[in-house]
Amino acid sequence: MIRRGSNLRKYVQLVSQSCVRNNQHLASVADNSDDAHYPKIKPKYPPGKWGNMDPRHAWMWGREWEQIAKCRTYQEKINFLTEHIHKVWVYNSIETTPNLLPYKGGVTKTTVKEVRSLEADDGNLSAWPSVYNSVNVEQEFERMKQLTIEVLEQVENMNHDYLKRRELKQMHNIPGNCVIYLDYKMSRVLISSLLTNILGNLGGRHEHILNSHYDENSTVAAFWNKDGVENFKMFKKVSPAYLRKQSATFFGEQAVDFHIRKDKPLPEFASLTDDVCCKLTYDKSMLDYYPGVLGQFYDHKQKKISQGYTIGDPCKFTHLNVIFPNNKAMNLVSRYGEDCRLDAETGYLLSTGFLTTLSQAHALGFNQYEEITYPFTTQTILTDGQNFTLSAYQLNTTQMWKDDEANELQNVLWKTKSMKLFEKYENGKVVGFNDELFTMLLKFLLIEPSDRNGIDLSPNIDSYPEKQEIDDVKFDVFVEKPIIYESV
Repeated sequence: MIRRGSNLRKYVQLVSQSCVRNNQHLASVADNSDDAHYPKIKPKYPPGKWGNMDPRHAWMWGREWEQIAKCRTYQEKINFLTEHIHKVWVYNSIETTPNLLPYKGGVTKTTVKEVRSLEADDGNLSAWPSVYNSVNVEQEFERMKQLTIEVLEQVENMNHDYLKRRELKQMHNIPGNCVIYLDYKMSRVLISSLLTNILGNLGGRHEHILNSHYDENSTVAAFWNKDGVENFKMFKKVSPAYLRKQSATFFGEQAVDFHIRKDKPLPEFASLTDDVCCKLTYDKSMLDYYPGVLGQFYDHKQKKISQGYTIGDPCKFTHLNVIFPNNKAMNLVSRYGEDCRLDAETGYLLSTGFLTTLSQAHALGFNQYEEITYPFTTQTILTDGQNFTLSAYQLNTTQMWKDDEANELQNVLWKTKSMKLFEKYENGKVVGFNDELFTMLLKFLLIEPSDRNGIDLSPNIDSYPEKQEIDDVKFDVFVEKPIIYESV
């Protein structure tokens, strides 16, 4: 009995001491609530919009986002993005497999607008962007038309022998690649002559043309991730839902035949609040397929970014691309029919505009982590010298790895049907010159770049790198005294 009483007293003492300590702690917290510290509860997603992405992937993207944001120079960002070799899906500019235009639009999140009229119209999505309304070509039209016709006729007369060789090769069933090469060579000569003469003439009256840079065979390359595309097959068992939430990596690279660049970007073709940019209409019908079953292949590649020019060049915005359809890949897809060829040409225009603008965005400090703060725009012409297809491309987003709920923007391609600049040559003279098409070609050249209302064009880097000076290389040249023979 005595033992029980002593144990009970000890228990009561312990309970009372504990209550006193708790009361003292509560009182101190009440007196100074700032001293109370509790561990933070990790939210489900990092800051920002993530849609239906798996939280594990969202945090992975968020951590890498924070790391690249600390890089404040162009070279640091590029090194961070390209330091590892990755398994990527190779994105072909020209698809030799038919009927893959929806796939190309899906993985680049691009909607294609077929332009029915060359006249710009604010209320018609099937017309050119209204920015072309302000481009006046009346003062230059007649002079440039006459110059163009003269160049066309001169090139035709100089290449008369070429045309004979082409006819002989076709008559004797010489392999098609020989004819394709001749056509390609002829197209290059013709377009190079036209651009050289027209730009040289316009440069004397338009400063933005005089100060532009002109390149040939420029390489553009970029990589990106796209949500909704099934990634590479995994050996371990995972749920289909988890597999679908991953984003696949794509890499595209191509050569641009002629490349005109300027120190300021083109005006934006459509506002980001317009339906054409934020009302998602791009074709997603082929994103449910594993790319391998669509004739696509993957490779282990070092990630690469190429803008088509040396970093530091003041003319860092592409104004106009010119590409040719007479190549082996286009010849292969043409065997499936006219519709397949037209789809391949549209895909070629889409790829050129997309890779050009995406690589430019990287050059100015943007990437798939750091979203672009203004649209990147460019123009592309697909031509063989007589038939012309015009297109305009606007890159509205680089964060294509986010689903449509988290990223409601899409990229846009406007394109025309193929049109002839002239009908034919007759006795060495141009017949049936297309004034409407030539007016639009002049607008492509004369449209002035814009400073985008003075906004910072590269906010993610402290300063745009200066162009590195290349030391002059000196050669010693020995000129021998000419021998003069005296007549006997």
